[in-house]
Amino acid sequence: MAKMEHEEQAAMTEPPRKRARRGKRKSKAERLARGLNAVDTSESTSDARNGAVTMETLQSLLDAPTSTSSIEWDHAQSMALRLGSSEARCLMVFKLLFDRQAPRAVGHYAKRLHVTSEELLQVLESGRNDAARAIQVAKLLIETETDVVSNEMRLERFILPWLEHSRVDPSRGSTCEGEENDDDDQQNDAAAASQAVASSFSTALRLVLQRQTKFPDQQLALQRLLLRALRESLTPKASWSHPTIAFTYAGALLPLLQQASESSGSSGVVPSVWEPNALAREQMRRLEIARRVETQLQMLWQDARVLVFGSSVTGLLSPDSETSTQATDDVDLCVVLPSLPSFQHDTASTVVEMKEHLGMYISDVMAVSGARIPIVRWVDPMTKLQCDLCVNNLPALWNTQLIRCLVRVDDVVRDFALWMKQWHRAKKPLFGASLSSYGMLLLVLHFLQHRGVLPYVDCSTLVPPTATADEATQALNSVEIEDIESRVRAALHTQTTGSTIPTPSCWSLIVGFFAYYGAGEFDYEHDVVALRCASLCKRDKAWIRKSWRYALSIEDPIETERDLGTLFTRATLTRFRCAILESSLIIADCVEENEATLESSVEKLRSILERILQPVGPFDPEQK
Repeated sequence: MAKMEHEEQAAMTEPPRKRARRGKRKSKAERLARGLNAVDTSESTSDARNGAVTMETLQSLLDAPTSTSSIEWDHAQSMALRLGSSEARCLMVFKLLFDRQAPRAVGHYAKRLHVTSEELLQVLESGRNDAARAIQVAKLLIETETDVVSNEMRLERFILPWLEHSRVDPSRGSTCEGEENDDDDQQNDAAAASQAVASSFSTALRLVLQRQTKFPDQQLALQRLLLRALRESLTPKASWSHPTIAFTYAGALLPLLQQASESSGSSGVVPSVWEPNALAREQMRRLEIARRVETQLQMLWQDARVLVFGSSVTGLLSPDSETSTQATDDVDLCVVLPSLPSFQHDTASTVVEMKEHLGMYISDVMAVSGARIPIVRWVDPMTKLQCDLCVNNLPALWNTQLIRCLVRVDDVVRDFALWMKQWHRAKKPLFGASLSSYGMLLLVLHFLQHRGVLPYVDCSTLVPPTATADEATQALNSVEIEDIESRVRAALHTQTTGSTIPTPSCWSLIVGFFAYYGAGEFDYEHDVVALRCASLCKRDKAWIRKSWRYALSIEDPIETERDLGTLFTRATLTRFRCAILESSLIIADCVEENEATLESSVEKLRSILERILQPVGPFDPEQK
């Protein structure tokens, strides 16, 4: 009895045994096929079971509202196999891909039907130029291996056409948001439609080139093919190379630029451009111009003081290529005039008076009174330097001292800023006055802050208020360059932390700059170029433009409500970004050709920089 109880207890504690499997395990297709008898499909299904299989019955089955599951699709597969024609196979792939939007199912049934590469390409190309269908094509491509559709085919037949379609016509752009014609409904509707189409093709590109896939190696190989195509055919006039699609090549470009930046021969690639003490002598030469002009103006305005600002003070002067002892940059002068406390546009009448007065001492003096900051312009008879003189431009005095303090942090920073100034001058014919040398310098400093080379600093609150006449007079009377410099230095000191990083080489910074603005690191759609803080969004500044998501916004560090990016149009910003991209591709090309490696010599790296600095001619709008 005890033994029986023990056996019963053991039986209760033992796990239940699995039922012995009877017969052969059936595949999913076989199990689904068994359910066909229980499915009430269309009349064409009944005819097909009776042996009447035609293209019409296959199409009717695929078009039937109930044809939404693998049961009906398996039956359609059987019909296509019985028909055995290329037309039947293409029809099933087309219906599942575009009507049922089931790209994964297409890949599954394409293998079962033994769809050839030519047949699959035929179906895919039928939706290539359709904005709605392009996304489904992209979803199928990322599920398809390259032995079915090669990367060369993907690039030629899909990627490059989609790049063209994703490009919004630059002629729809405007110089600033306020100039857009929001009252013209037809124009706005057309712009919105164009943007929607471009967005669809851009989404297709993201899917193929950026979405995580089970074939990452073939995706990277496709990006490299695209890079090669860009290097072979990219010019600033290339209509399909709109750089808002930087993500399409970032995965392949960034590693090449990273590899280039690590070159061991990068130290000393950009030599010092000034001979010893030559820069100080050049700055003194410019101060002498200010003293002469001040003496002349005090004949009529006794309280006038003429101060130098801009590159003459920051030290970012480009020496003459022949002498290396003198610079040819313009001389920027500011007249501080407490007796006439007016600013910006309101100084136009004073500027005209000063032009008349200086004309008694200097020939060929002209007034530019319609500018945001009116100026007097002439060529100094003794130095042959062009001089620009403005009145009561306090922000210019402050941002000059801010920039001067930042670039003096390290000699490498100054050399890097000077080289980027050369690059800006060489490429300026492409984008003209859309980006001034001051705006370019803000891009450079923001990048250095992003890399941790320079600290973020906010000096906007240090500028004295000028809202009332009394405040303006007091601010003008208290202008002292030494005081401005000390206050900027104090603000800079409070932002400097103990955890500073070693300053990278100038070569590394140049490569990093092109990677940051040209290979997708900087978010043109959402971010603002700013020196005050690490992260500043367009939404925070209310600088979002409804019809131009990828506009570049550059905040003035002193006049923080001023966006220097509004000078760009769509066309000029495209050409500016293409110039950055072209420079990036030159470096990437040298990496693949083993010209920019860890062992590259200084001479070889300098030759690469010389290629990047090749000047360009004026852009011809008719050839864009």
